[in-house]
Amino acid sequence: MSRFDISKLLQRAAQTGPVVAGAAALAGAGYLASNAMYTVDAGHMSLKYSRLSGVGAGTYREGVHFMLPWLERPIIFDVRARPHTMTSLTGSRDLQMVNISLRALCKPDTAKLPDIYRTLGLDFDEKVLPSIINEVLKSVVAQYNASQLITQRELVSRMIRQRLIQRALEFGILLDDVAITHLNFSPEYEKAVEQKQVAQQQAERARYLVLKGLDWLTYNPPQKKPEWTGRTRNFNFFTPRTPWLRGFPFCVAEGFRCYLRCKGADIKHVYISQPDEWFNQMLSSTNPDCPDWLRGVWHMYDNVANETVVTMEDAMWKNGIGYKWPFVNWTTGSSWWGSVLLGMKYSFVCALQISPDKKWISFSRDDYIYVLGPEDKMVDATGKEIPFVVGQDLLRITWTNGDPKQGIYYQYLMRKVAYKDEDGKLVKTPAYQDLLDRATRPTAAGCCCNLCLCNVSDEDYPSIYDQLDDHQLLVLNETSYPAAEPADPADLTSRPLLAKE
Repeated sequence: MSRFDISKLLQRAAQTGPVVAGAAALAGAGYLASNAMYTVDAGHMSLKYSRLSGVGAGTYREGVHFMLPWLERPIIFDVRARPHTMTSLTGSRDLQMVNISLRALCKPDTAKLPDIYRTLGLDFDEKVLPSIINEVLKSVVAQYNASQLITQRELVSRMIRQRLIQRALEFGILLDDVAITHLNFSPEYEKAVEQKQVAQQQAERARYLVLKGLDWLTYNPPQKKPEWTGRTRNFNFFTPRTPWLRGFPFCVAEGFRCYLRCKGADIKHVYISQPDEWFNQMLSSTNPDCPDWLRGVWHMYDNVANETVVTMEDAMWKNGIGYKWPFVNWTTGSSWWGSVLLGMKYSFVCALQISPDKKWISFSRDDYIYVLGPEDKMVDATGKEIPFVVGQDLLRITWTNGDPKQGIYYQYLMRKVAYKDEDGKLVKTPAYQDLLDRATRPTAAGCCCNLCLCNVSDEDYPSIYDQLDDHQLLVLNETSYPAAEPADPADLTSRPLLAKE
């Protein structure tokens, strides 16, 4: 008899077959169950890739999801914000090399996950951010000087953030935050900055030594003394209301104004006694970079030149210097002398340079404005205190031959007579009443049809210049600034009372 009985084997297989089949079925079901489900963790989202149709358009949030085993597989994206730091060496507008580091928090746009996977893959940030960050950094930094990158860091950072966010959106990448983390320059530039700081401190000390022992707070305007005018003392030639060279047949004043009109100047005839309209017009061309304490309309009190009111709000401010064209928003009287002065101011620009301590403003090497503060005491020649309003009164000084040690050659007050409040309404200060009084008071009669001042005593002589011309000439800031360079850079470095910037 055979060792292997076929009939017995078949009988035994028939008895164990259901058990084996059940185990196989159970194992297959377990395999299908484990491969038909997947889990998406918190902070992640998934796509499905099908062997038949490719990447699906649907996205799936955290939790358990189903798929067809073998036919489909999940693609898991981390959609949390991740930091990305990039360092770039680039050049500034003044050709200084700048090493700048930027940190950005990036994440994918969940609405564009299928497109991101098709075009970039899961490592989208590594493929895109280095190139676009480098591109944006170079384009933005090239618009600024090295010093501006430091002083205007917030503005530079904001511009980089705006451009980078816009650029990243083209690739379906969202940026939650962009910040400049590190900014440094070449060793040569840093050494130059250090030397400049030392030079500024030395200049500040030099300014202190120049001013030491000087008295500029004694208010005694030399230009109002009879001896200042010299040989013309007895001629009513330069006073605000001089009758010389005006009207037929001489017409010098009218001739100068006609000449300026031929050059394109729109000369307006305005009156101090009717100021609201033209004060508002003067203050309508405001430069936002003008310091707040310089805003408003200022009366040049005790200025014997036939100039009356001015505003500095329209100056073009650049790198801490305001370029003011005195031809506009700066009135002169309607006499021959006022008309000539207006023409003289057409061809140059004043550079208003402010000292670091904001106590001095220079117009030139000789001409300065001192900013009166609460610690100052101003007196007249007899020692009597002269009241002033801090923030509304400035002291204008011209040094003899540009040297403070040689004394004061010219001196007057600048008094704020009007300004605009926060609502844009014109406000006239108490100083305007004094300006109005000087413009409307009766004319003191000289001799020879008021052509001469022989009959005016030395004591009364200064009051002749207090009789202002109510009729003023004004060119508003509607005329283009001259194309010439505003100021000689060498002049800006030769002003003894300013610490060099």
